[in-house]
Amino acid sequence: MKKVIVIGESNTGKTTFTSCLRDIKVLPTIGIDCFTYKNLYICDTSGSECYKYLVRSFYDQQDVFLICFRTLDQLYRIGVQRKYINIIIYNGEDEMLRDKGRLYAKEHGVKFFSCSFVNKVDCNWIWNRIIDTTTTKQWRNLYCWFY
Repeated sequence: MKKVIVIGESNTGKTTFTSCLRDIKVLPTIGIDCFTYKNLYICDTSGSECYKYLVRSFYDQQDVFLICFRTLDQLYRIGVQRKYINIIIYNGEDEMLRDKGRLYAKEHGVKFFSCSFVNKVDCNWIWNRIIDTTTTKQWRNLYCWFY
């Protein structure tokens, strides 16, 4: 079973993105919320500063790192955690931000996905691509986005 951690700053949509896999009410994550889905053990993390050391203590145990962003500032701050990241996901519909995220991902050799996280169909499609690539070991050069 692959271990996936979803990280990012507060209010980037991490919990909304993971909630499409479960039938739960979306509430802000306190610390770390872990659950299993198909062949994945998923850790949804809080973006709050007060939990950053707790979240980092999970890094060594993970196989896949997803980072979510919504603003250009959040994209540029990814550099702090870049050595861990496998997948970057843009939560929004701004074409310029999507293109910047795609270029950033290509520049650093990681996967890039984009959609509005309130669209559960698109979120499920992305999760299925993540599941497919974790089982087939295809980690590079997959770029997908929705308009």
